[in-house]
Amino acid sequence: MSLPFLDDSHERLLMEHCHQRSYSRKEIILNGGSESDSLHYLVKGVAKVMLMNQDGQEMIMTYMGPGEFAGEMGVFCPEARRSAWVVAHSDCVVASLPYARFHALAETHPSLLYALGRQLSVRLARTSQRASEFAFHDVVGRIRRCLRELAHLAVKAKSDGVTIQYTRQELALMAGCTREMAGRALKALEASGLVQVQGRSIQVSGELMRPEERQEA
Repeated sequence: MSLPFLDDSHERLLMEHCHQRSYSRKEIILNGGSESDSLHYLVKGVAKVMLMNQDGQEMIMTYMGPGEFAGEMGVFCPEARRSAWVVAHSDCVVASLPYARFHALAETHPSLLYALGRQLSVRLARTSQRASEFAFHDVVGRIRRCLRELAHLAVKAKSDGVTIQYTRQELALMAGCTREMAGRALKALEASGLVQVQGRSIQVSGELMRPEERQEA
């Protein structure tokens, strides 16, 4: 996982100008298609970022943890509507402030804008990596990478060790496969000793969390 986008001093500065709100699991934090008017910063918990079509079909783009921004594109393109939904995967605390207040703060603290630019760059790189995985990796490889990413996110979010709580459907939406294929991939990883699965609880091994050598799956 990447380093925090804000250091402690700038995070404290941001919090002084934000309103904080708690969200329960599965509660919507941002609605896709809604007007962009404020920047959000995840203080605690894990949230999923997803797309949804007119038929209600979902695709999970990524999961975000503490120290990550949501709604950052509106800082640079305020006329654009929200491009994605952000939904609490666990109980979350989110800090928010209007774009106008953020711009005023950034005039005297330009490092805040640098933090947003860095996050946008990291997310673009992740999107490019996922596109490559869809083209060159099989389902087991994609599920394996999803589990590694989610396990590192659990550590970042100070969850219980590296036991993560995700359904097969959530993994399928993230890996771009069916629920059945995700289930078979989990069984293959479990047979290899890389995970232990009990319901929606997945214990991820240290071996799986280590970076893979670059190779085609």
